[in-house]
Amino acid sequence: HIESHAHESSNTCEPCPYNSFIWNEESYLKKMIYDLDFVRDIPEAIDLFGSERIFHRNPFLLPHCIDEFVGETKHSSTAPWKDVSLHWICKASFLILLDEC
Repeated sequence: HIESHAHESSNTCEPCPYNSFIWNEESYLKKMIYDLDFVRDIPEAIDLFGSERIFHRNPFLLPHCIDEFVGETKHSSTAPWKDVSLHWICKASFLILLDEC
């Protein structure tokens, strides 16, 4: 069960100013960055996607890791699938990485 909480902190590294999702007392936004890292140990997944690198820091399972979408405009016109809006992927990446510090 995921809980939504507004974070307030006196740390120098402020959490995401938006609602954070907490899973087992951990920020799920921060956790989801690495959620698919384990898939690179599955040979069938490597056969399907062609590289183990695609699973590292890639919660959207797109051809680029999440870090490549933040602040980038070069991906906005080249979606790997016709129904993927990279504009929204870039925005989601920004919010997810905002909580990672």
